[in-house]
Amino acid sequence: TLFWLTLVHPGLALAQAPEPETPPHILFIIGDDHGWPNSGFMGDPIVQTPELDLLAAQGTVFDYGYATASVCAPSLQTLLTGLHPHQWILQKNQVEAEIGTTIPRGFEVAYFEDTLPRRLFELGYRSFQAGKHWEGTYDMAGFDAGTAETFTGQFLASGRFFGRPDPIDPLWDFIDTSSGEPLLLWLAPMLPHVPFDPPDQLKALYEGQGLDGNAVLYYANITRLDALIGDILGGFSDRGMLENTLIIYLSDNGWEQEPHTSHWAGGLIGGAKGKLSIYELGFRTPIIFRWPGHVPEGRVLNDLVSFEDVHATILDYAGAPGADESPGFSLRPRIEESTNVPVRETIAGVMDGQRTREEEFDLHPGTGLGRYTTGERATFIRTPEWRYLAYPDRGESLLYKIDEDPFEVFELSPTFPDVASALDGAMQDWLETYLAVPEPSSGLLGSTVVLIFALRRRWKRLRT
Repeated sequence: TLFWLTLVHPGLALAQAPEPETPPHILFIIGDDHGWPNSGFMGDPIVQTPELDLLAAQGTVFDYGYATASVCAPSLQTLLTGLHPHQWILQKNQVEAEIGTTIPRGFEVAYFEDTLPRRLFELGYRSFQAGKHWEGTYDMAGFDAGTAETFTGQFLASGRFFGRPDPIDPLWDFIDTSSGEPLLLWLAPMLPHVPFDPPDQLKALYEGQGLDGNAVLYYANITRLDALIGDILGGFSDRGMLENTLIIYLSDNGWEQEPHTSHWAGGLIGGAKGKLSIYELGFRTPIIFRWPGHVPEGRVLNDLVSFEDVHATILDYAGAPGADESPGFSLRPRIEESTNVPVRETIAGVMDGQRTREEEFDLHPGTGLGRYTTGERATFIRTPEWRYLAYPDRGESLLYKIDEDPFEVFELSPTFPDVASALDGAMQDWLETYLAVPEPSSGLLGSTVVLIFALRRRWKRLRT
């Protein structure tokens, strides 16, 4: 190793030290409600995604990526901070209980955390945010510029969305006024998310095939996202930036949409096993990495990968000191083929108070309002072979042979009770590690900011 050479012969070590690598631009494209089966490169025979297919062919795909929640805001928090969302929720709840007041929505993560843009700023990066961003205005999360200009839940001052239908000119303005610094570009264009309002020419691609009406609109919105990605990559090509840009694509959470079945009703979330559920379709997303000469082309890895690992990987490629202290694990050794050992053996998750069961709970019959909400906790743990779900409030559990049953149809816990028991024990260990609330120092309670910073540092020491 270099350290051993330094001890033996400092001059030799100095002579053989490699030149520092120029840090890449990082283009982070985040789909919204893009179900894992619904891309050409994932085997979908209907949905047309030529740009994503090409991106996947030119890079490495982890086809078993997992959001840390099956809904956007908490999973985006993980991508920004590397923390599991429930770590911060429990931490925030405890702080509020002790100080006797509520921390305003949006400030709890963005304002008091070492977010990606803040970490990379220390390395000379400039950063830009566009599209969905639930953590207040762009500067609250540490971005230098962006389109989240108000604190009202709108993503542009106009209340419209980046790239939908507004042009993507703010991205080019930011890039073209930069002065050669490495750039972090967070683009989350809220597609194929509702409203399902694709242009007529994209709807025409799916009409006349006997598809469900919602499937036509959803699939067309995916192709709309794909076309927008093509426009972005074309702009990078025109500027000669593709060769030194690490491109990452994933979806913030999953979705369920079969070709001939409607899974969306009442203007709310659709799919009994999709977004906001505890099932695989709600959490899983393929993750694409592309960087010519650095990321192997045409590679597909079946590793289980968390959004925490994506955060750690970005820090690693950017050269952030202490990247290995992130709660996640860098995927760079797997991407660059320096190891054949996956970073994880299991993936686990928890959802509280959301649509945690397959059944529909229609609290307002005939309106679609209040459907699916049960107000209970659901948890899961997944290995390459099995997926185990538990509803602790009811003492119920489910077991699926996920490598053979990816849509979780055949429940097998009565047939394999020992497997269910072992996975339940492993899940309880994970919950104790990730969801334990640290004890704050009583002397810090006079300052919310100081207390939050102290608790944050304790969470960052937790590892899977």
